[in-house]
Amino acid sequence: MTTDAEVSPVHAIIIAQGKVLDFIDGRTQRPDTPEEYVRQEIAKSLVREYKYAKADIEVEFVVRVGTRKPRADLRLSSRAPCPSIPHIDTTDFSELEIVRLKNTDENAIADLAEASAKARAEADVIERSIAHQASAIIERFMSVQIT
Repeated sequence: MTTDAEVSPVHAIIIAQGKVLDFIDGRTQRPDTPEEYVRQEIAKSLVREYKYAKADIEVEFVVRVGTRKPRADLRLSSRAPCPSIPHIDTTDFSELEIVRLKNTDENAIADLAEASAKARAEADVIERSIAHQASAIIERFMSVQIT
């Protein structure tokens, strides 16, 4: 039988319709757009695959270009160590053309990311239900064994 001291608190975040939760800070709700899904997937990849710390990633970073102030979707801190990526000097890529995906491709990726997020959310609900049911069975078993 578990006691209240053994059960960790569950925190729930209610996400407004038409919004997605920012992966980096876990608090900010951003517009639910294909572009946002692509950004969130890239952020997840930087953390999970390339081992960057969330603290070293800035979202919607303002870049000063003369009098203009465009925003970068994501910015890696210059102090961010990353063992899985070798050192790259800016001269290695300064002459490369910046290539963007076609809108249809970005939308396709965003659709896949959205389907993946929905499937993970559904799996989380099922997992919690199974855990609750298993706890009830164990609780009943333990109460029979004790009496």
